Amino acid sequence: MFDDGNTLSIGAIAVQPDNPDVVYVGTGEGAVRNSVSFGDGIYKTTDGGRTWTHLGLRDSERFSRIVIHPANPRIVLAAAMGHAFGRNPERGIFRSDDGGATWQRTLFVNDTTGASDVAIDPEDPSIVYAGMYDYLRQPWTLRSGGPGSGLFRSSDGGVTWTKLTDPALKNGLPGAQLLGRVGVAIARSNPNVVYALIDAQEDGVLWRSTDRGRTCALDRPGPADAAHLRHGRRVLHLQRPRPHVGRREQHADGAGLPRGRGHGRSLPRAGWLPGPRDLARAQREVEPGRINWLTIQVGKYSGRPTAAQVEWIERDTQMTNETAAKLEAVEAGSLARLNGALRAAGLAEVR
Repeated sequence: MFDDGNTLSIGAIAVQPDNPDVVYVGTGEGAVRNSVSFGDGIYKTTDGGRTWTHLGLRDSERFSRIVIHPANPRIVLAAAMGHAFGRNPERGIFRSDDGGATWQRTLFVNDTTGASDVAIDPEDPSIVYAGMYDYLRQPWTLRSGGPGSGLFRSSDGGVTWTKLTDPALKNGLPGAQLLGRVGVAIARSNPNVVYALIDAQEDGVLWRSTDRGRTCALDRPGPADAAHLRHGRRVLHLQRPRPHVGRREQHADGAGLPRGRGHGRSLPRAGWLPGPRDLARAQREVEPGRINWLTIQVGKYSGRPTAAQVEWIERDTQMTNETAAKLEAVEAGSLARLNGALRAAGLAEVR
């Protein structure tokens, strides 16, 4: 993106609809994996990328999304994730009404909750949705989810916000239990339709609204959904569902979610059929060396796999186990060498 910038890590890009020479770039990865890199704020170009201006928000470090008002391009909203490995206040939804020259933080929950997504209604830009994600990474672990997570809605262009995942609203969304990362998208063919991809302890993954977020219904029911997403690593791969521009097709990317016809209503009961690598990993972690658990799960929720699928899964599982065994051998050898050096120095060994 930059020939002479301060960072290589890019989390969000937004192109001005009526002038493609104007581009906003939020630096720093929005998917906070253990190897996540950081950025140094938002940049803007007005000449198609030949020159760039730094617009501030340096301490936000990471951005997941930037959106531009469809009728007034001077209004820009940025979803800042904040520090991954510590607390900081420069996170949440930031709004600019002067093309990024200045920013106001309009949605802030706490110093460990970042904005994981933001979407603006293309027909009624006064309606804006935001996903908030309460998380904290440490070198040895990830705390994914917390009281700050939730789906929010604004009816004044992102100035003030209402939390939609408030159980008191009884609008069909989760919120009574712990929530993690939240993604949101609007169907351009019909902005009344809004999808929310939510990592929740309650059953479900994808919720669908047909009245611009006032009420929602679980689009993909099934206990396998919540169980799969509660796995510690999986939520980090979730991205915003992106409804197709056509009227009869909807696609949600991330976590192996499939494409469905008819606004997603014809999708399998469990929500998705995991890919072979997902199933192989699950089999290895839950019941090493056996295909029974895997077959039961697939048969119960999404139809029994074909013989070719089972063969593929078993072959992939074998490759996964062989790789894991090699890594464990390397780790054991490294530990033995470390303890040898500690003994030679008269220090206690690492157990």
